Order: sequence, then C-alpha cells, then structure tokens
Amino acid sequence: MPVSPPILCFVGRSGAGKTTLLVEVIRRLCTRGWRVATAKHDPHGHASFDTEGKDTWRHREAGARTVVLIGPREMVCVSDVDEEPSLEAVRDRFAVDADILLAEGWKRASHLKIEVARKEVGTDLMLRGDPHLVAVATDFDVDAGVPRLDLNDPDAVADFVERHFLRAGGGR
Repeated sequence: MPVSPPILCFVGRSGAGKTTLLVEVIRRLCTRGWRVATAKHDPHGHASFDTEGKDTWRHREAGARTVVLIGPREMVCVSDVDEEPSLEAVRDRFAVDADILLAEGWKRASHLKIEVARKEVGTDLMLRGDPHLVAVATDFDVDAGVPRLDLNDPDAVADFVERHFLRAGGGR
C-alpha cells in the first residue's frame, strides 16, 4: 500500500514572504526531482479560481457544483464543498502521486509547520511554543527552540525540507 505524502505547512503573518519563499522552495525541490503538490488556505473565502465571463465561470454561474477544465498538460478543478476539507482529504484526493504536500497557511492545524517571519513585519513569532513548529525562516536572529533558517536562502530551506520530510520519509 502506498505511503501518503507528508504535509508541511508554511505559515506566517501577511507580508512576511510566505508565498515568495514557498515558490522558491517548490522550484528547487522540483529541480531536484521531487514531485510537489501544494495547497493554499483562504480562510476568508476571497480567492478567485475562475475568470468572470469565461466558459468555466459560466458553468459555475449556471449551477454546476464541480467544474473541471482539462487541457493536454494540466487539469483544474473547482468544486463546491459542504465544509472546508482537511489537508489530509486534499492530499488523499489531489496529491496521491506527489512526494510532499506543501501548504501555505493552516496555522491552527495539527500539521508540522515552518513559520515565516520578516523583521519589517514583526519579530514576535506567532507559533512560539507550538508543538508542531519544526523550524522558523526569518531575516533576523531568534531563538524559537527549533532550527532557524535564513528567509533569504531558499536553497537552505529546500535542503531542510528534503532532509527532514523527503529522504527520511521514504521519498525517492
């Protein structure tokens, strides 16, 4: 039976650089041959996955609960849900062929996390003492009781993810 890929969340305050760091980590892991799936949390429901007036938007407006857009190299699915699915449910449905699911957000979830903190946004960590915190990526010195990674060195962050979540977790 295949092993489910590990889930690792990147969390932090708005403006701290979560997306920028995550994109660079994804790029590096993929270059190294890892299959990466991602999930982005939108707790306020503001994310837009479709463009008004396009066919898929029109399908949703007409009442379709799920719309799948399929092309020769990608597939996009937008679906109504009765409640927010767990990251496990997202992984088990959409990331079964990945080596890891990297998530942006889910600071309250009981998944392992890297907190991203930028000095100009604030030096007080949100997750200090959180038992699921495995590292902090910052541009300032801080003792959080977990490894501190350089926010401006995505190679080092990718190395940490690979060392602790991929090779140890039975990846490739």
